[in-house]
Amino acid sequence: LQPPTNSRVYVQTADVLYYIDPGVGSDLVEIGPFTGDCTTGSGMYDIAIDGLSNIVGITAEALYSVNKDTAVCTLIFTFPAGSPHFMSLSFVKGAYPTEPDTDWLIAA
Repeated sequence: LQPPTNSRVYVQTADVLYYIDPGVGSDLVEIGPFTGDCTTGSGMYDIAIDGLSNIVGITAEALYSVNKDTAVCTLIFTFPAGSPHFMSLSFVKGAYPTEPDTDWLIAA
């Protein structure tokens, strides 16, 4: 079974955003280094992609939106001093029974 084209899977290192489109091939494509608000500090720990292909990224210091075409980061929220260091992000559909079609961002 062949995945459809434009079925991108986004991946990252601490400094660079990439994608693989299994519907097109197996090449890892570099989008580019993260730029903008997230370029100082610990580097990108994790990213999560919602149902509309919006990317959110997390560092030790803050949460960012990430442009999927340019890897430019925009600050969403700065974690207060003494906050736990979240290492993982995921969007979960239906996390709340009253909103079964909503993507909810979960951090761990």
